[in-house]
Amino acid sequence: KKYDLSLFLESYASRYMNFAISPGVTLTSRNLFGGGENLETTLKGTLGSVNKDFSPNNAFLNAYEISLETKLKFPYLLTPIYLDNLLPKRFVSETAIRTNISTQKNVGLDKTSYGFGLDMDISSSEFQHKISLFNTEFVNNRKSGRYFDIFNRDNEIKNNVESLYYHYNPNAPQYDNDDDRINAILEDKNFQNQLIGDEAKLFVEFENMLYRKANISQNIVINSFIYQFTYNQENAFRPKSNPWFIQARIELAGNLLRGLDRLFNFNRSEDLNNDKVGFIFGIPYSQFVKFDFDIRHKVKLNSNSTFAGRFAFGIIQPYGNSVSAPFIRSYSAGGANDVRGWAPLTLGPGSKPRINTNSQSLEFESLKLLFNTEYRFNLFGSLEGAYFIDAGNIWGIKKDHPETLFKFKDFYKEFGIGSGFGFRYHIGTFAIIRFDLGYKIYDPSYELGDRWQFDDFNLFKPRIHFGINYPF
Repeated sequence: KKYDLSLFLESYASRYMNFAISPGVTLTSRNLFGGGENLETTLKGTLGSVNKDFSPNNAFLNAYEISLETKLKFPYLLTPIYLDNLLPKRFVSETAIRTNISTQKNVGLDKTSYGFGLDMDISSSEFQHKISLFNTEFVNNRKSGRYFDIFNRDNEIKNNVESLYYHYNPNAPQYDNDDDRINAILEDKNFQNQLIGDEAKLFVEFENMLYRKANISQNIVINSFIYQFTYNQENAFRPKSNPWFIQARIELAGNLLRGLDRLFNFNRSEDLNNDKVGFIFGIPYSQFVKFDFDIRHKVKLNSNSTFAGRFAFGIIQPYGNSVSAPFIRSYSAGGANDVRGWAPLTLGPGSKPRINTNSQSLEFESLKLLFNTEYRFNLFGSLEGAYFIDAGNIWGIKKDHPETLFKFKDFYKEFGIGSGFGFRYHIGTFAIIRFDLGYKIYDPSYELGDRWQFDDFNLFKPRIHFGINYPF
């Protein structure tokens, strides 16, 4: 038939959201140009739950996102010369031209994002090659000026340093806005040099907070090339009983814009980190290389139980026009599909000291290691149980931030280790509803010798996670 309307329901956890549910509708227009081309238009709404530290709304579903995406799909490679006849017959190719727009409320700084890309897909059962050309994203943070209203812990850090500053210099001007007060503190080297002990540590945390604020608040343009390879034995013509999943992905961003910058001499100005960078249409463009690797394995122990494991590694290196990686491409740890003893974005980086407060800072960095294991077993009917152990963390790669720097001799001591148990209810072959209870077992934010949490373990105070389908 010419047109097809389909409804769907998704659920997931993200770097901000502990839990999200997304109903949507897709309209497909078939054979648009008479050669098997299809146009898909998808409207999706998302209701989610974010930590109270990241939203002024304390209701369970306290955030939402609305997105619209169009995909024009061609059943062949859309290239200047016809290449499909060069592919082995067992491979199927597809090209998609996509555009998208989304807007968020109570998810970070309420960003609006726009995107465009040309994606080419070549696949054959368990093998898939995906190339994204001209992958372009523009991110606009609509409430960047409300950063300290939204991120309570960072506001505490700012207020504590301001109190130290005005106690040291009671005659300092009383500025009307945060930026002027922060600049005055950063310019007063005498104030900084007299700080010792816990006050000096607080100022280091203050500087880290300003770096974090600049990256999260910065509007950004990303133009990149992406190649992704996937090997999934569960999609094989003869599926394996103990399947492997391997995925590798590389993204190169900013090189095209860097070339145009050198050719046409873009305007240069300071970004929010006070670095002199090139701007396009008044927005800094990002330049980086990013690599991700994900390997998973399932072992069927018997007809009622399975062991599953995952290892993931990721690193991003900014260069050229960028001194730091954009927030939307950096790594975080904790959450329903990560180290489940921690809430999203609250683990790490490294062995960053624990702060005795109910508020949490949003943490992200440039390198990540993650290990997950699960023992899954049938309880009765469609209900499944699971025991799990997770380990991982994030680290920096810049030597001017030694407190979060990845070090080969220390990194294994800085893994956050969580464990727990959960339940999975299978709704036929449609979906799996998941409920996990995670506990901190080894917390790297404590001093060495105090990191094992067995003495403070409380079975009745778990980190609760909801999700749809398996975490990996």
